[in-house]
Amino acid sequence: MWDADGALVERMDAEKDSYAVDEILLNVAGGIQPGAFRQAFKDPKDAQGLQARFLYAIPKVHKAKRVKGTTRLTEILPNLYDWLDRLPTGNLKLSDEAECLHERLIKEIGEVAESCDSEALRAWMRKLCPQILRITIAIHLLECYYDPNKDFWIVQKSTLEKASECSNYYKSAFTVIQEKVAETDSISSILLKIWDKAVTSPNGLSIRDIYRHIKAIEKEHFLWEGR
Repeated sequence: MWDADGALVERMDAEKDSYAVDEILLNVAGGIQPGAFRQAFKDPKDAQGLQARFLYAIPKVHKAKRVKGTTRLTEILPNLYDWLDRLPTGNLKLSDEAECLHERLIKEIGEVAESCDSEALRAWMRKLCPQILRITIAIHLLECYYDPNKDFWIVQKSTLEKASECSNYYKSAFTVIQEKVAETDSISSILLKIWDKAVTSPNGLSIRDIYRHIKAIEKEHFLWEGR
């Protein structure tokens, strides 16, 4: 489902139980509580590769407050969705300049991916190039919607550059998430966990709070006590 490829399920009773789907298009978007995420993705290796299939955003937490007034999206979204539904089917192509940039991005991202110490981050980086193309198409469609004179079938270099900038944010977000939740002995991960607990603890943070909630420090603490 991740790459919108087809699916074929064959059973003994072909007419009754077998089926084929030419294209599987699935978009999953949502949120998860930090505690639940820590429990689900604490393995720094991400052996199943599940995390690599998502783009992560870390919203800034604000205190709850009432905001007066209304927000109207009805003038934008229905027209946009209707326009998207009526789009012709076909293959978009990168311009020559965009093609050169895409080749460079593949090489650069590949080199960064293989140099990552974290297996989860390495797997995530390996899927970043197709993710950039997905973002590029989304931006391209918005550009075409607001500029009817834009060439629909050719994606320009400037659009790919915007998508690449977006990917930098997603990479930073995923790196921070991994450092916060993965149970590793990395000093950067330990320091970030301490900082995260400090800024989210309204009553302050004690030394005991640190070594009781951070596995790497807890392990070293007991080793030191044993000695």
